[in-house]
Amino acid sequence: MFGEPQASLGLLEHPSTALLPGHPKSEGEELACIEISESACSKDDTPARRAGHIAVSRDGSLFAVSELHGTRIFVYEARTMNLRQTLDATRGADHITELMFAGSSRQKLIVHSSGFVRSNPYTSQWMVRIFDLDDEYQTRSQLETATEVIFEAYSKAVEDQLPWAKEHVSRDLVSKLILDTQIQRDLARGTAFTGYGQKSISRDGTLMIIEHPNKTSIVDISLSTPQERFSIPYNYLTPEDMADDIQFYPDPLLPDRHFVAAIFAKKHELQIVDAETGETENLGHHIPRGSIIFSPDGTVVTMRQLRGPHPVWEVKSGSVLYSIPSSSSHPMMNGDISFSLNGKYLMVASKGSSGTLTIYDALSGDKLYDWRLPSAERHAHRQANTGRFQMGMGRLYPVIRHSASGLVVAPLDDGGIALYDPTTNRQGFLPSSKLRDGYHDAMNLRPGTTWESTIAPTAEVAFSPDGKIIYSADVDGKVRVWALE
Repeated sequence: MFGEPQASLGLLEHPSTALLPGHPKSEGEELACIEISESACSKDDTPARRAGHIAVSRDGSLFAVSELHGTRIFVYEARTMNLRQTLDATRGADHITELMFAGSSRQKLIVHSSGFVRSNPYTSQWMVRIFDLDDEYQTRSQLETATEVIFEAYSKAVEDQLPWAKEHVSRDLVSKLILDTQIQRDLARGTAFTGYGQKSISRDGTLMIIEHPNKTSIVDISLSTPQERFSIPYNYLTPEDMADDIQFYPDPLLPDRHFVAAIFAKKHELQIVDAETGETENLGHHIPRGSIIFSPDGTVVTMRQLRGPHPVWEVKSGSVLYSIPSSSSHPMMNGDISFSLNGKYLMVASKGSSGTLTIYDALSGDKLYDWRLPSAERHAHRQANTGRFQMGMGRLYPVIRHSASGLVVAPLDDGGIALYDPTTNRQGFLPSSKLRDGYHDAMNLRPGTTWESTIAPTAEVAFSPDGKIIYSADVDGKVRVWALE
């Protein structure tokens, strides 16, 4: 896709990094740009609804976008960019924190939200809802009819009995009442869960880990009514029984089975649980506190933790293969750590001003090279209407993603998106909508100054299944689609 790989994976003789073909891209080169709930992007830089989170279905036919700081979700057909349907995940003062598509014969969208419960405004609660998109599409007209009928009946009752309250009656009020009723129905039938659904989902998208107040459940989300396979209990009153981290484990000997790995606070020992039977194998390896990260083939494991170094163990034997050192300038500020999807590389993104992604050989632990974004460190754009320059620092946000085609994708804190191919040592950039003529953020404007620091919210990205297309929910609230070939 990006040329022939280098013959050697050793340290590069030259620190410079070549650009991917067609990069850096500029505004106007995207395949499409839309404003959620509207159509094509307009010249207006303040869309009525701003995009928040974004997800692409596993077959690539749909993508979903949530409203920033809101509860509405807009589902589009990927081929035509036409709006297919709208969902609402309202519950109290909720806001959506993440979107994911499940792996199923039917299109199912998993929505994570958090917020305050109306019955108790001081109680914050996490919720996971699973929307069957075909069911929601078919029942939408019924909900609209029910809202209208109930609104008319409610309005008449208020006018007859409580005329002073007539001005407070609205369709929005009735709609929220119906949505709350829907949530209670979904909780009862098992398509909604009170708890935190972390990003841990099985590779085939059929199982999900949900953390409840008193247990962690492994739930089969591929069924028409999701079912709990088994649960791991823990108690806040006895912290030694709590699981520090639980992740899906890809057993190299049984690739078609589902397994869960857990580390408990009491002994910090790695345990493997069969998701089919609930049977537990205690491997007896002492693991420090942190988040478990397995290689794609399940043979080695490392940890995401505040303090380095990061040891890398062989899963079955427990022997330490090597350790990844901390950043010398920020020993307690390591960012994301992950394996490439082909298992060849282990990557550590550092926080702070360095903005470095360090690439290691996943088998030997040898450091291969640092990706320091040399051409992203400074983005200066002339502001035509003010005569000022705007500077973007272009530092790595410490969360990296991997595409199916092998690209590493990292949001930048100026709102741009950086791409890197570790095999060919090439990089690319998608522009920040923050850094273009005519777009300003009042919080960043400093009257009387010549240079303006532009630290923006990071863009959120999602890939097509083949890794050739990126969907970005940009900092200006719009959704852009980019072809990587």
